[in-house]
Amino acid sequence: MESFENIIKYIKKIKEKLNNNIYCTGAELEKDFYKINKLIGIGTNDVEYKNLNTLFKVQEFLINEVCEIHKNENDLVNKKLLSKNINIKKINKHINDAKRAFDIYCFNDSNYDYVFIGDLHSDTISLKRILSTCKFFDNVSKHKKQRLIFLGDYVDRGKAHIKTLEFILALKFIFPEQIYLLKGNHDDGTMIDNQIKLCVKKEDDEKNEDYFLLYLNDILNNDNTLREHIISLYLKFFNSLCNIVFVNNKMLTLLVVHGGIPRPKLDNTQYYNYVTSISDLTNDEIKDNINKTIKNNMCWSDPCDTKENLRENSGRFKFTIEHFNQFQSKIKFDLLIRGHEAEKKGYKKFFNDRLITLFSSGIILKNDININNETAYSEINPKIIKFNKSGQIVLLDLNN
Repeated sequence: MESFENIIKYIKKIKEKLNNNIYCTGAELEKDFYKINKLIGIGTNDVEYKNLNTLFKVQEFLINEVCEIHKNENDLVNKKLLSKNINIKKINKHINDAKRAFDIYCFNDSNYDYVFIGDLHSDTISLKRILSTCKFFDNVSKHKKQRLIFLGDYVDRGKAHIKTLEFILALKFIFPEQIYLLKGNHDDGTMIDNQIKLCVKKEDDEKNEDYFLLYLNDILNNDNTLREHIISLYLKFFNSLCNIVFVNNKMLTLLVVHGGIPRPKLDNTQYYNYVTSISDLTNDEIKDNINKTIKNNMCWSDPCDTKENLRENSGRFKFTIEHFNQFQSKIKFDLLIRGHEAEKKGYKKFFNDRLITLFSSGIILKNDININNETAYSEINPKIIKFNKSGQIVLLDLNN
């Protein structure tokens, strides 16, 4: 393994070459990008590392840089507009493109193609195929306008926790104007009294290594100072992520989240009277009947085609077309894209095609053989979604 100083210099050099238009082809850029992983030597979760210090020094550099990028994306104009308006279409022409406020990204440049990526769950094999399918490196080298928006759930369940985060962090650092990251319900956790507290339930038959923070806790258990420092760093990164994206072009307005819509207040026929501005959608002071924040609601909720078993008193509640109609009418978006559920086809449409569930980890075929030894979802045929300049929504199969 190279020294962490040399690896960081190499990563910076890629960014410098990119900014100076040195790359002539996407293949050249792609080769340099994937060399990062070879230099660091991060593999799947079962690999035993001889030099954890070097590995995490590079991750620390990337986390700090990405958090600074996220901080600099904040915008006062958008902050004012989102706090004073409930109708997203009303402010489309006035918001600043590719900026954030209240953990909400807004995009209104119709000259871009947008690619949406669902849950990855510690799977770099699917991630590599995603970058290939949307011709990411080629498009960057040719200065084509394309943005990739990840819907969250980067970790847990799969076989490559640290490796996946290395790819995600390096992508955001090197390509800050092409890569945008949302927070999933798995991208969270706390450390209380030196103990890890997961944000998701771990079943009794599941291993610690299936969960990123518990896996980190175990491989760093011989160095308590390093363990606390590294876990705190990853939590810092998770907490820097946005929760909501609005993408507006001339024809459509998309709402993009990890989970779904807020919990409806069932004691009122107007379920969402309590939402009075777009900024309310991430207001931690707004809590439901079980003391969950509205931000938590939109990270955890699921659509449902029936009114049965809506899990109304659960953190992971279900919402119906009736709830969706009222919420859509209030915010004025046209289509909601979300992840959160592992659909066998890689996607599922709800509510007359006004909501699409997307999942992007699963079977990756090469010569009709599944080569994905990292995914926890070997029964899924993963998809991504392209929203092109003309306003078309296209599902892309990672195996076509």
